[in-house]
Amino acid sequence: KQQCAARGEPVNFGRKMSSELCVATWENIRECILDIFNSHAMRGHPRAITLSNVKRLFRFNYNLELSETALGYARLNDVLQDERLGQLCAVRCLDGRQVLVQCEDG
Repeated sequence: KQQCAARGEPVNFGRKMSSELCVATWENIRECILDIFNSHAMRGHPRAITLSNVKRLFRFNYNLELSETALGYARLNDVLQDERLGQLCAVRCLDGRQVLVQCEDG
C-alpha cells in the first residue's frame, strides 16, 4: 500500500476496481464532501459523517473511487486531513467513532 501511495496509484486488494468508476481528484473530493455534509450527515450531528461511510458514499452517490493511494497517501484519515481540505473538514472522534466534521469556514 505504501508503494502504491508513493507512486500515486490506486491499490487493488484482490477486488477489481469497477471500470465505471473514476478515481476522485482533489476537486471532486471537495465538491462531494460538501454535498455529503448537506445530504448524509449523522442523525443528531448535522455537520458530521461517519468515516467508515465516506468511501461507500463516493462510490454509490458519485460513481467515484476515493483512493487514498492514488492521492499519495496510505490511509484515508491522512487524505481527509490534507491541507487542501483543511478549511473544509477535519477528522475527529465523536461518540467513540471516527467522523469527518465540517469546519465552521467550510
